[in-house]
Amino acid sequence: MRQLLAPDHRMWRRAVTAGIFAAVLGGATLAAAVPAASAAPAAHQAPAANQGKVVDKSCQNRTGGVRTCEWLYEWRYKLLNNKYTINVEAYGSMNGKVNKDIKNIYTYGKQAFFAPKHAIAVLAGPGGTGYIAGHDGKRLCSGDVAAGLQPAFTYKFWEPKPISKWISGTAEGSWQNNPSPCNSL
Repeated sequence: MRQLLAPDHRMWRRAVTAGIFAAVLGGATLAAAVPAASAAPAAHQAPAANQGKVVDKSCQNRTGGVRTCEWLYEWRYKLLNNKYTINVEAYGSMNGKVNKDIKNIYTYGKQAFFAPKHAIAVLAGPGGTGYIAGHDGKRLCSGDVAAGLQPAFTYKFWEPKPISKWISGTAEGSWQNNPSPCNSL
């Protein structure tokens, strides 16, 4: 009986050994091909978004029970020359039970205190009922906006009775004048 089991036992042992070798080799190949998710970021990469801050959030109550809010979100960014600037993006939100749309969200900037503002980022926002919010995507703060930044968005919402029509407008946040370290490049 032992002789009958012995050949099967050796074959089983060879199969297990070959399987372990293949798994180790395959795992090493897989590990070499996929970068580690926990690898430390390079010096020029932006820090995690949770290291940022909300700047000058302001809210307004509109007709029909709608509330609009706008703010800037910013976080430090280390450049390749080891100097710092900030990443910035504008956020907008609306709350209320009526149907509404955030048409476009803007990050405005200006080069000097007396210069006209210009949009450095524009994106369409969401729509729906209840709470809606969106942002226009991060932009590096640089010399062309060193004098100031402002969040803004255009919106529309359905005003029920007595007027039963769409109301549209613009929500503009506070200017963040001379954001630092934006102007220290």
